[in-house]
Amino acid sequence: MASTSSTSIETEQTSVDLATGFGPRIVGLRPGGVDNVFASLGDLGIDLPDGRRFVFHGGHRLWLAPEVPELTYEPDGDPVDVATDGRNAYATGRTGPYEKSIHVEVDETSAKVTVDHVVTNRSDRAFDIALWAITQLRPGGVALLPINDRAIDPNGLQASSHVVGWPYTDWAALGWDRANGVARIDGKRDTPTKIGTELSRGWLAYIVDGWLFAKYATSMPSPVDFGATGQIYACPDFVELETLGPLVTLEPGATAAHREIWRVWPAPSTTSEAAALVERSCGHHVAVPAGDPQKA
Repeated sequence: MASTSSTSIETEQTSVDLATGFGPRIVGLRPGGVDNVFASLGDLGIDLPDGRRFVFHGGHRLWLAPEVPELTYEPDGDPVDVATDGRNAYATGRTGPYEKSIHVEVDETSAKVTVDHVVTNRSDRAFDIALWAITQLRPGGVALLPINDRAIDPNGLQASSHVVGWPYTDWAALGWDRANGVARIDGKRDTPTKIGTELSRGWLAYIVDGWLFAKYATSMPSPVDFGATGQIYACPDFVELETLGPLVTLEPGATAAHREIWRVWPAPSTTSEAAALVERSCGHHVAVPAGDPQKA
C-alpha cells in the first residue's frame, strides 16, 4: 500500500493537501481548513491484466485520454517530489513514459485554487494524448453539467450543443434545470453513470454536505469522446468532475499543459441558485488555454 503522507498549503480560506507517497495527486481540499470535500477511497482501484493495480485513493489526479487501459491506467504509486513555497506547491512524478507535474496556487483572499497540469514525454516515441484532469468528490451530493443554451446563429435555429453518453449512461436518472440550462446528476447511486458535453460554458460543479465546489477550464475543440471536454461520472463510491485539454501529438521531450481554476462557496439553498452563482463567477475565473506542445 502506498504511503498516505501528505504536504499542505493553506490560507484562512482554504487548505490543499498533496500526497507525497504516490501521485502526483491532490488528496485534500478543505474550505475553511475543516471539511475535506474530496473522496477518500483507500485501496479502491482497478486490477490490470499484467498483475499491477491502479489505486484511485480519491481526490484529484492527472490522467491521459483517450481512455485506453494501456495508456490511461498506468499506476502512479511511487513517491513523488513535492515542494512548497508560500501559497504554492509543486508535485512531480514519473508514470511509465511520462513525467507528470501538478502546480497548485492558493489565493490569499478567497477559496480559489489554480491548478496547472503538465505532462512531459520522456520516451523516444510520440503519443497522441489529451490531458485529463479528474476530481473525485464524496458521494451523496448533486453534480451540475451546464449545456450550451446560447444561439450560434442569428435566428437561433441551429443546434447549439450536444450531450454525450457512454454504454452505461443512465439517461432516465438525469434531472434538468431548464432556467439555467443545466443537467443534474444525483450523487447517490447504486450503479455507475456518466454524461459529458463540450465545455463551452467553462465550468462543472458539485454540491455536497453544505459546500459548492466548481472547477473552471477553457473550452478547447477536441475529437476525444465526441468533443465532450467536460464530463461527470457518478458511482456508489464517488462523483468525478472531469475536464480535458486539446488532443496533441506529444513528441519525445515535449510538454503539454492544462489549467483548471477551482472555487468553493457555502452551498446556496437550491441547485438553481448554485448554478447561477457559478455562472456569474465564470468570467472572473476562465483559465487561459494551454499552448502547443513545447520542448522541455
